[in-house]
Amino acid sequence: MCICSFDLQPFLPQWISTTCNDLGLRKLPPVKSSRPRRKVRPRHAKRSWCDGLIFSNLVYALAGLISFSCNQYFCGVLQIGAAVASTMFHRSKETKFLLVDALISGTLGIVFLFAGQHTLINEWYGILAFKTVLGLLCIFTWLYCGMPGGERYDKWHQRWHYVSGMTTICTTLFLSAYLPEFDVILHELIQDMAVVRTDYMFESTNAGAKLTLSTGVSFTVALTLQ
Repeated sequence: MCICSFDLQPFLPQWISTTCNDLGLRKLPPVKSSRPRRKVRPRHAKRSWCDGLIFSNLVYALAGLISFSCNQYFCGVLQIGAAVASTMFHRSKETKFLLVDALISGTLGIVFLFAGQHTLINEWYGILAFKTVLGLLCIFTWLYCGMPGGERYDKWHQRWHYVSGMTTICTTLFLSAYLPEFDVILHELIQDMAVVRTDYMFESTNAGAKLTLSTGVSFTVALTLQ
């Protein structure tokens, strides 16, 4: 008689029998389309609208309203765009809209640096010191919060929202007080860049046409001489 036919479970210790039963229960059919690896519900893939990371984006909406009231329309559009893009980014649990959010935030950062340069040129050191503190707080909170999913991310990224929102509000107030024609300057700068690009393309086209013409003439002369 084969020894494999004996039921050894009654003779085994209790903890071994329990382990064997657990192992038997853990035997699952192979992963197929009928049994997915993990069932993720739509609500699990999104943050709640009441989440702190989404609620803190209201500071950008407030900044946009302040900019529109101060006739700083470029900053206002960017700030409202930052509120929408950041909300969608965190609503998707940091899986979508990253590029849009980063692009708008980076543009607002460039405006902040432009205002800081204007402050430095005019030697307004008190305002410059205040803007430097705000800039350092933005850098610290952005770096310290870490990557999405980290232990500090939710708490410190909310603080980054509040600090960066207050920073862009201060930038709007500075522009409205000391550089109210900022939108006009920006519009003229964009026009100048467009004109320069158009002239460059026109010159490149003319140079290419001249090169093609001279090449064709040289080829024709060579054939004639032959």
